[in-house]
Amino acid sequence: MILQYLLRLLFQLQELQEVQNFLKFPMVQLLVITHHAHFLVYLTKRSDSLLIY
Repeated sequence: MILQYLLRLLFQLQELQEVQNFLKFPMVQLLVITHHAHFLVYLTKRSDSLLIY
């Protein structure tokens, strides 16, 4: 049981490393940043419309 957990954790860390390597590309960083920005704008718009009602 613990071994499975450790293996899963190790796998997730490896994935994280790959993600970090992927994020080193400036174009990818730009895409991620703009995506997050759009998502934040979407969230604030939603919360604003919820506050109006």
